[in-house]
Amino acid sequence: MTKFNKPLITVTRVLGAVQATASRMTPKLGPSPFGNMAKCRTPTTQVSCTINTPQIRSICTTNSSYLLSRSCVSLHHRQRSYSTQQFDPFLPSSNPYGPQKGDHITLALSGGVDSSVCALLLSRSNLYSLSAVFMRNWNTLDESSSFEPGSGGSMGCEWQRDWEDVQKVCRHLGNIPVELMDLSKEYWTQVWEPALVGWSEGVTPNPDVGCNKEIKFGKLMERVLFSSACSSFAISSRISASSPSSTTVGRGEELWGVRKPKKWLATGHYANISYTKDQGRPKLMRAKDPSKDQTYYLSSVPERSLSHACFPLGNLFKSQVRSLARQFDLPTSEKSESMGICFIGTRQSDSRKGVSNKDGFSSFLNEYICLKQGNIVDGDTRKVVGSHQGLHTFTVGQGARISGSKSKYYVARKDTIKNEIVVVKGKFHPMLMCSSLHVKQIDWIWNHPPKQLLQPSPTSLQVEEQGKIEEKGDQVSNPKIKLLAQVRHRQTEVECLVYRKESNGEKGGYTIEFVNNPVLAVAPGQILALWKGSWCLGSGVISSVKTLWDDEQLQQ
Repeated sequence: MTKFNKPLITVTRVLGAVQATASRMTPKLGPSPFGNMAKCRTPTTQVSCTINTPQIRSICTTNSSYLLSRSCVSLHHRQRSYSTQQFDPFLPSSNPYGPQKGDHITLALSGGVDSSVCALLLSRSNLYSLSAVFMRNWNTLDESSSFEPGSGGSMGCEWQRDWEDVQKVCRHLGNIPVELMDLSKEYWTQVWEPALVGWSEGVTPNPDVGCNKEIKFGKLMERVLFSSACSSFAISSRISASSPSSTTVGRGEELWGVRKPKKWLATGHYANISYTKDQGRPKLMRAKDPSKDQTYYLSSVPERSLSHACFPLGNLFKSQVRSLARQFDLPTSEKSESMGICFIGTRQSDSRKGVSNKDGFSSFLNEYICLKQGNIVDGDTRKVVGSHQGLHTFTVGQGARISGSKSKYYVARKDTIKNEIVVVKGKFHPMLMCSSLHVKQIDWIWNHPPKQLLQPSPTSLQVEEQGKIEEKGDQVSNPKIKLLAQVRHRQTEVECLVYRKESNGEKGGYTIEFVNNPVLAVAPGQILALWKGSWCLGSGVISSVKTLWDDEQLQQ
């Protein structure tokens, strides 16, 4: 027999001081009440609401037109103790520039728990017409023989299992229509080949940032949202069922008058989007969960793409996402989190064989890049202390095993001209501490830098602090603005000064100075992303790095 809880919902009207008491019998994990939202709406009145159950106690202020339906949602999702504000999947967006009732949302599903919960939230809201797409970026049917897209075989990262999980999730959520889209050739030419060139030249590219810009929010978004013939590009493995949403795209215009229904692409990224009040321009904002924030990976996605993107997980913690997946018995609820580049199989770690992630990925790259042996040199003594099989086999900041040495060595830099890897003793050696760097080009999300960088050369140093420009009196050739910088995912953001200036003979671009604290282990090829507070402005590829050791050499 199904157990029931008997919560007491007390509604106190602020206007009129009218009190009402309602009791509702709700199954502990029974059918969702979302489909009956319209039946429990009342005239709009500002109210204060207190909900008491053994599992949840919350106090909120909202419109009574959504009060009872909101209460139903809170009772059904007993472990939900968060507010999703702008992208609240249970209510139409309070911002006219965000997703609205009647809009069509395409879910980009990967087969992981994050994108699955994203689909759960949107499907349970019953506000949008939904479809789903599974994007295949890498044809790993036979990594043991041919790596070219279209090759066949049986080994690899087993994307087929992810595709099966995606189909299970869509069936579990009411048969959301889903299709598989093959973008492996586009990924190969636009992301993978440029990354290979970088690795072979000794730099450290980030394919995940390029994938989001060029593929996921580039080719994929273009096909699923704007191409009338997108089905001809896709592998038609479609689940034949109607969308679980009761609303149709056509109703959006009826509900909002002049506003036509809009198409969106929803992903499981931990990020947020806010909109400017005047023109509704999208602003990429950090997620609520700082440990899972993924705005770094999205930092090069342009404004035109963000204006059609939504991130339902932006105001959730990872623990809440996992809890929701288990609560609603999603097929991916216990699936482990994927790490590293998302498409490669043989580069993954294998504890049974003693293979780490780094060793696995290095071996994977050996299949593409010709091995070129060179020397490993001590950065202080300039003595040869070992040899390497290729510049791509080491990363700046990585520990280096030097035979016969009692001290721990770390990779400090790569000399592409001499084909040497320079190592130093100690993790915080001056050669590992970056004081400034240069970026030839920054992909500003709004397609232009902050206005302070566009001003003509001033007669005094300009530093942006709390939105105001203050004169410091020092003579400089270019204006400087204070922003926050990050050179890798999950790195703690650091304050920096950004200005236009030549660096090491490189004309144009931007120089970034870390004024307070140097940054550990920065390498050319990495992505530098910039923020103003929680607002991500854009990113660029690091072209050169200056360390504390370099500064010391200049002073001698």
